Amino acid sequence: MLTAMLAAFIGGIILNFMPCVFPVISLKALGLLRHADNAASARREGLAFLLGVVITMMALAGILLAVRAGGTAVGWGFQLQSPLVIALLSLTILGAALNLLGVFEVGLTAQRVGGLDIGRGAFIRSALTGALAIVVATPCAAPFMASAIGYALVQPPAVSLTIFLALAFGFAAPFTLVSLFPALARILPRPGPWMDILKRALAFPMFGAWAWLVWVLAQQAGSAALAALLAASVVLSFAAWLYGIAQRRAFQGKGHRALFAVTAALVVAVLAPLPGLVKPAASLPAAGQTAEVSSQRWTPQTVAAQRGHGKAIFVNFTASWCITCQVNEKTSLSTQAVKEALVKTDTLYMVADSTKFNPDVDDALNQFGQGGLPAVRGLPGRRRAAEGPAAGADAGDCGQCPDPGRRQKSVITRRTMQTNDSARESWPALMEQAQAGDRLAYTRLLKALVPTIRSQVRKRIADEALVEDVIQDVLLSVHRVRHTYDPAFPFLPWLLAIISARAVDALRRSGRYQHWEVSDEALPEAAAADPPRQESREELAGYLQQLPLRQREIVEHVHLREMSLAEAATHNNLSVAAVKSLLHRALKNLRRFGAHHDRS
Repeated sequence: MLTAMLAAFIGGIILNFMPCVFPVISLKALGLLRHADNAASARREGLAFLLGVVITMMALAGILLAVRAGGTAVGWGFQLQSPLVIALLSLTILGAALNLLGVFEVGLTAQRVGGLDIGRGAFIRSALTGALAIVVATPCAAPFMASAIGYALVQPPAVSLTIFLALAFGFAAPFTLVSLFPALARILPRPGPWMDILKRALAFPMFGAWAWLVWVLAQQAGSAALAALLAASVVLSFAAWLYGIAQRRAFQGKGHRALFAVTAALVVAVLAPLPGLVKPAASLPAAGQTAEVSSQRWTPQTVAAQRGHGKAIFVNFTASWCITCQVNEKTSLSTQAVKEALVKTDTLYMVADSTKFNPDVDDALNQFGQGGLPAVRGLPGRRRAAEGPAAGADAGDCGQCPDPGRRQKSVITRRTMQTNDSARESWPALMEQAQAGDRLAYTRLLKALVPTIRSQVRKRIADEALVEDVIQDVLLSVHRVRHTYDPAFPFLPWLLAIISARAVDALRRSGRYQHWEVSDEALPEAAAADPPRQESREELAGYLQQLPLRQREIVEHVHLREMSLAEAATHNNLSVAAVKSLLHRALKNLRRFGAHHDRS
């Protein structure tokens, strides 16, 4: 965790220098220069900026974790997949640009009429700048930051929020340190008349950011949404101009309330219809399709089919709202050298576009341990000789074994395998499809693994409740580290190593540590032939009856009916988080019942 926090903090610092933050770097620089000769004001604005960054980061992280807890796989910058968010953000950036040009001032009228003093107005302005900086920074993932976010997204909420907090502190660190320590601020030039010129000049990077967001919206929602946003931008600019006139009239003590009312009405007229006008288009070109490199649209099914034919694939995960992705495509991925390398190696170039919300792309990023964009991934073509326990020589293939008894057992085992549908599935093939984002293949894989896991664990652990707990731990570990599996190597040793580690952990927690040895007959077909023990099942049924009704129903749905957590949540009208909590308490009670029975 400490390593992830350090990586997040360093990534936050680097994020200040990424292309995504260029639009608001002008606001941060201007804030520093404004108070270069006033240490107290500089410290106040620095702390306000830090507060705005932290609050906004925690809010975004909380929403992100809540959405993921509901069963939707999303990553860093997920909110920019919404055309409505893009439209609102572009109008906010436009307003900031008009403010820099002097069309209107933030908080100026409130200061004059006594609502705020000047210091408090500057504090609010700096806090809003910090909030805007975080929102605009979300399209990028800086070095160190992607791995930290990928780790945070699979941790408990408290750990995840701590890592995002470290990211926020890293992002705010340069500005805050300069503002808190006057010695660092002395390197800045003193304020003067040139500041007004600089302020107006810095409006143009903001206009560039507005133009970029307008282009992103066109990619997401099409020409109708683009026309709506351009019309809204014109009306909003007119409203900002009227607001500026009202502010100046308020300074002069003249009537201004009617202008304020008209301004408010125009803003409402702009914002109210946006949700209905700005909607995702049905089908648009992928963001990464360029003329320089021939590409194919990424889908889990296409990846599985192409790799099944031995085709190597290079996947570019991108989005229109990711500036770094666009820079990488123009400067690196679209070069002649890359194109020649792809042709030479007969590698298929695919684009996984996340401009609009795409659950398959987000699932694939999660499986690769990637918390955000940009990302690239090379997938080798599938080799038939390495398809795992169901193909080629393995522990059950003993045609050349000197022991006739073992040879006969092997023949029986193979015949059993031929009649067992789940054993005929190639685990490496299913894992490859799952790594490519195929949810159905991943579900089939996890269900196929359960008999083998249960068989292995039962050979060392007699407590059925603890066995089921270990099975869940193993499946969770497989989910967390699935991106580390290399299809070029056998699947079974990789799985058995996870089973061993999780079983030893469980034995240590229960104070019953013993040496763990993996059986040399750990095959899916052997697991399928392992008969359930009637006595243990009767004991388990008795324990289940002692559970509270809600806990018993969750255990029956998840473990006996083999529902997924999401299916159990829907069936019981609960959230996935609530199902996990009830399941955890139920398993804990079952372990307690079993321990009490052993003592008696």
